[in-house]
Amino acid sequence: MCDGFRDDSPRIMKDIEKARCQVCWILSRIVMLACIMMSPSAQEILIKTWSSH
Repeated sequence: MCDGFRDDSPRIMKDIEKARCQVCWILSRIVMLACIMMSPSAQEILIKTWSSH
């Protein structure tokens, strides 16, 4: 998922890239949760999706 950096790039750049990926992932989770909170129909859809796995 987060392998946008090359092996020859400096170590600090890899750390920055990893941190940026984690921040983006957390932000997307927060946005998704906010959307779920705002719409009850989305809650039902997600519950059905998760329970079917």
